[in-house]
Amino acid sequence: MTDFVLPVKQAVTLSEAAINHLASIAPNKVIKFGIEGGSCAGHKYTWKILESDDELYADDELTKYDNFTFAVDGASMLFVLGCTIDYVSGLTGSNLEIINPNAKASCGC
Repeated sequence: MTDFVLPVKQAVTLSEAAINHLASIAPNKVIKFGIEGGSCAGHKYTWKILESDDELYADDELTKYDNFTFAVDGASMLFVLGCTIDYVSGLTGSNLEIINPNAKASCGC
């Protein structure tokens, strides 16, 4: 049996704009990103701001940035592998946009 090994590349890529935004809203904290069942499309993304990495699990992937740590929930890995997160601004406001090549459907609500 072969052990499963994640690629060397990060599971989720943050754009420079997303890094700057996350650093501004959660300085010196851990931001945990994942997915759980629910919503009309079947799954929804989850975000948690944690005080420290003591609240993480061994299979969570950690990436340390200058002012915060980004964690990807290990149980969500197969659903979010290859995602890119960008911070975008426009006439209707600003938001974190998740580009997920694994998503088969999405929801507009």
